[in-house]
Amino acid sequence: MKIYNPMDVIRALTGNDLTEYKVNQSKASLPTLAANKSKNKGRKFGRIFVTRSKEQLLNKQSFIITSYETLSEQYNHLSHFTPNTYTYGTYRDPYKKHAIGFNNENLKQVSTFGFDFDTKNLDLYTLFLAAVEKGLPAPTAILETPRGYNVFYTVKTPFFITQKTDRKALKVAESIAKNLKSALSEVLKPGILDKSCTPFGFFRIPKENNIVYFEEENAIETSELIAWSIKYSKENNKPRMRLIVSNQDTQPLHTHSNWYRDLLTSTHITSGLHGRSRNNALFTLALANYADNIPFEQAFDELDQFNSNLEQPLSYREFKSTIKSAYAGKKLGPSRDYVENLSAEWLDNTVSYTSFNGWYKHAKKREERVRSHYDEWEEDLISFLEARTGPQEPFFNESLKNIARLLQMPVSSLKEVLKRSKRVVKQVKGKGRASKTFLAIKTNLFKHLLFLRKEKTNQANEFFYALKSHKVLNQKEEVIAAQLVDVYSKTKIRNYKRYAVGGRDGPILI
Repeated sequence: MKIYNPMDVIRALTGNDLTEYKVNQSKASLPTLAANKSKNKGRKFGRIFVTRSKEQLLNKQSFIITSYETLSEQYNHLSHFTPNTYTYGTYRDPYKKHAIGFNNENLKQVSTFGFDFDTKNLDLYTLFLAAVEKGLPAPTAILETPRGYNVFYTVKTPFFITQKTDRKALKVAESIAKNLKSALSEVLKPGILDKSCTPFGFFRIPKENNIVYFEEENAIETSELIAWSIKYSKENNKPRMRLIVSNQDTQPLHTHSNWYRDLLTSTHITSGLHGRSRNNALFTLALANYADNIPFEQAFDELDQFNSNLEQPLSYREFKSTIKSAYAGKKLGPSRDYVENLSAEWLDNTVSYTSFNGWYKHAKKREERVRSHYDEWEEDLISFLEARTGPQEPFFNESLKNIARLLQMPVSSLKEVLKRSKRVVKQVKGKGRASKTFLAIKTNLFKHLLFLRKEKTNQANEFFYALKSHKVLNQKEEVIAAQLVDVYSKTKIRNYKRYAVGGRDGPILI
């Protein structure tokens, strides 16, 4: 197994946004400290939050680290950290066990999108295939956790969050995070991706024994990621969840809903579950009142009764602070994601919460959607090939005339589909009547590469060079294919440049 340097991973994930040396008691020499101070004069660095154990994380006990020197000394004794950096951080107790400042409003920059996969059965290289199928970037780092994996995607230029721009960068980053999560959910089996995990929250800290994969060069251009997110939203016709805030003349929308009443009467909601704790439940209920223009005093009384009925109620100080925060006006109303997570965790799963009052889906009916004939024919072609090919045999050999006949489309249309398609590959071997046409779904080529890597190492390399020499893949896909071979063999592909042009003959040459 390849050994990675944890500090290299930490630096990449945090966007090099911590100071290099400790302010006090640094082991660096005075000239080194002076040179570093002069080099970074005027620059404002961030800070991260860390915990020493999962128990501390569940109990909201964390402390603050501002330098890579401290991290290099302590990372082996830490369990979790925040890859993204924050503007400030302090403590609410004299023993410095409870740090405050961990919230999205305090984010200094977003350089990393993190995701939690709750299974050990995850085929990690599906993530690389997703990069091709959904246009996603390849992950920068993958860490193993006791229950699964943490996967991180990084950008070359962070999203800098400032008050001057009304934190617009944060809104863009949050939108991208939702689309990344949605795209990953489409290529993974249901239940694998933990949807309640915030992409900007706590994750396992890199250590020698938990780094499965790391490639800093996989960081994507920020502009490219924004463009991908916009395109993904358009192509998937993603519904926009619009919160309708009632006025004095309309009936309250949220506080009269089923989910609100069911949550309000629950008594067994406890602490410690990220995004699904009693604090989140109270905050969500309070936001529902705020969105419905319920007076603060009225909401306070009703939710005070809710808190008192809990088996483990919040302290009065925390309760009051949560209600005030909800009524501060920073959020217009409850988040649908939080409502769904709370409902799934604490309420009767037999109750359907798929449609909430207050949100409207602006999605056209299927029969109203306008799809071109070429899109439909491409889907038909892919279904046709899926039934006849697979990871072990990715290519289908037949004349275009026969394929067009089976698909009940004109040959000219089939040729146009193959010309336009970015998902289907066509290769012709030979000339004239002796020529043969080979068709393959592009993702099957990657799956075949993985299959060969597991079974026959030499043939995997030959297949990679064949794909390269025949220019079957674009530049980005070539890089991913090379990484797949590298990752699976856990060794670097040598003499890459020697095979860059022409490839070499082999039994799998197309």
